[in-house]
Amino acid sequence: MNEGIDPIKLPTDVEKAREEILYIRQECLRMGANDSESSRFDEVLEKLMSGEYSPKKAIEVANSILNGKQDYH
Repeated sequence: MNEGIDPIKLPTDVEKAREEILYIRQECLRMGANDSESSRFDEVLEKLMSGEYSPKKAIEVANSILNGKQDYH
């Protein structure tokens, strides 16, 4: 079981992934008609910070949320 990552001592790759996910989230929210997207991004960030998702996996999941929204609109 992972104990999570101390936000004060984020490894560079985790920090960069977090920033990328926040950017992707902002792009998604700009599209409007947001239903569950915000909570889905929160879940991705939680899994990244807990170590459940690698930085690469977290970015892939965030992009899939955005791509799903783009396909819908």
